[in-house]
Amino acid sequence: MTKDDFLISDSTYSLWVDLLKRLLKEGVLFKDHTGRFCNELLNLNLKLTSFEDIKEPINKMLTLKDLIYPKASEIKSIILDNLYDFNKVYPYSYVSRIFSYEGFNQINSYILPLLKKNPLSRQGIVSIWNPLKDSQSDLVPSLIYVSFIKRKDSLYLSAALRSCDVFIGLPANLYQLYVLGVYVAEHIGVSLKEINLNLISAHIFEDNFDKINNIF
Repeated sequence: MTKDDFLISDSTYSLWVDLLKRLLKEGVLFKDHTGRFCNELLNLNLKLTSFEDIKEPINKMLTLKDLIYPKASEIKSIILDNLYDFNKVYPYSYVSRIFSYEGFNQINSYILPLLKKNPLSRQGIVSIWNPLKDSQSDLVPSLIYVSFIKRKDSLYLSAALRSCDVFIGLPANLYQLYVLGVYVAEHIGVSLKEINLNLISAHIFEDNFDKINNIF
């Protein structure tokens, strides 16, 4: 279902494809600060209500030629096993900022104890953006924050991406958030209900248009 800047779906693959089609059709073409042309839509909000096909966009990306893409199992391992430092392997892993933000584990040392002690808390926020570092660098995270809210037997995850390459980045982004959401949900004894994602800048690059059209 689509309503202006809000897209809701119980299918990860359909949500991804619908957003790609919309960007091709309605996206505003401009040249970004790197010199690449892209179609962009601002402030789109996605709601994913089922996760049965959460891996399908990744699986589709793996079938495309001339494109190296991580498997879902690798993305999960990067997040949960904390295998890599931020930006050393994949710039969208965000592992160190989630599990070791200035040495502080935001999930195990904050989110889990908080939601166990106060299940109705609205303070379950994981911060990714670091203004002291990121204002001085060109290589900065796209994921800004992740929010966890528990209601009854369900966990609601919300997040914001300041910049989202919907073709290349979104399949991995959604799976990352799913893995993180399931991890938290299982540790507090509930189920992940939905993922809500705000895309401040949703875009696709012109040099990928042909690849995107081959998906449909």
